[in-house]
Amino acid sequence: VKFHKKKVITTQLDPDEIINIISNSELIIGMRYHSIVYSLIADVPVIGLAYAKKVMCLMHDLELDSYCINIKRDFHHEALTQINNILKKRSETQIKIQQQVEIQKQIISSHDTFLMKLVKQPSFKRGIKNYLRKLW
Repeated sequence: VKFHKKKVITTQLDPDEIINIISNSELIIGMRYHSIVYSLIADVPVIGLAYAKKVMCLMHDLELDSYCINIKRDFHHEALTQINNILKKRSETQIKIQQQVEIQKQIISSHDTFLMKLVKQPSFKRGIKNYLRKLW
């Protein structure tokens, strides 16, 4: 594996700036949850280094288990193998990521539609008002 560019960012960035930087990458190796989420949004192949269950769950939910490495085991060989595989199949990996992210967007959109309908119901509004009165 040959790494071409390395960059350490020390300033505070907004989400769009983060996605823009990540979108110029060939591969992201992310340990923190949001680095993986940003990579997925940017359609950049990602290897998740699972330090916590939430990282494993995210990759599993998106059917990207094969791109997740549990760091609690000896993972050096596995990580290098994954990096080489993803770089060889970058286009295929991007397509899989795009498909899984699109599925999640559709699920979220259907939930948003449901919630908006629910919030607009008079009975929901009355229920919220009664709840808030009890709190105060």
